[in-house]
Amino acid sequence: MHTVSYKLCKEIMEGVNSYRLITHDSDNRKDIMGEFQDEYSGLPEDAVLVSPSAERGISLDGDKCRFIICCKMPFLSLGDKVVSARLYGGGDIGKLWYRADAMTTVEQQAGRGMRGEEDRVVTYLLDYQIEKVYEQNPLLWSEAFRDSVTWGENELLAEMEKEN
Repeated sequence: MHTVSYKLCKEIMEGVNSYRLITHDSDNRKDIMGEFQDEYSGLPEDAVLVSPSAERGISLDGDKCRFIICCKMPFLSLGDKVVSARLYGGGDIGKLWYRADAMTTVEQQAGRGMRGEEDRVVTYLLDYQIEKVYEQNPLLWSEAFRDSVTWGENELLAEMEKEN
């Protein structure tokens, strides 16, 4: 579960309060991620990693990952002077760069569980901003990723409704 910030990560951890959820801080990130990837770590088999920084540096191939949740559009911080200067000082190119960076990060986040041809992962994109930016610039995602996205339909919920 990609949270983008430690603040949102903390809110989810406190709000959900489940034995399944594990997270890290900036000091133990490497250790927790290593433990999460290790099938013999002693973590619950159905553990869910909640992280503001797992879009790179973790490979969850095979049965290590069956779903990914992108909670929020991963825009770069406007508090960063370089980011702000590029966005606001670059005109249309600056705006495109800003969106492209966020959309590349979304694809990276979704890719943590898709490491090979046999992997199967469902990715939930919860923030409407992701769809909005996609509609404006669909070519910011690779063709393979674009082809795998279904908007506005939730097959899992439809199947659950059929069963009930």
